[in-house]
Amino acid sequence: MALKNRRQRRRRRHRQRVAHYRLVDRENPLEVMPATDIYQRFRFRPDSVLFIVNLLVPFLQRETLRSCALTPVLQVLLTLRFLATGGFYSFVADTFSNISPSSVCRAVKNVCQCLCHISRRFIKMPTGNHADNAKARFYSIAGV
Repeated sequence: MALKNRRQRRRRRHRQRVAHYRLVDRENPLEVMPATDIYQRFRFRPDSVLFIVNLLVPFLQRETLRSCALTPVLQVLLTLRFLATGGFYSFVADTFSNISPSSVCRAVKNVCQCLCHISRRFIKMPTGNHADNAKARFYSIAGV
């Protein structure tokens, strides 16, 4: 009988979770900031940032029912800021409004993984005779 009463008390105490959606207006820094400020903060020009975003949109776009998903532009900008400063996630999160350090961590991880995934399109290692020439030049520079 006591076990049955405990279960009934738990059921009575359980309250239905209510979703409190907090709509956050995250503006696009590429639209608000001048090009010189963007270059100082992210070490890339706006055109280069948009090129990177267009490459990564298929990988970074999230279909979610949550109200505060980070846009691909913000994910790329967070990652570029982190890589440009070498700072902590909390430092990068402070430069953007209403973004937590854990969101910065996830964005940096996702963008870096996507960049590694598409890197083969842009990075070509020398092969054959070109590889031997590159090795010889490297050894002459290194002094080995």
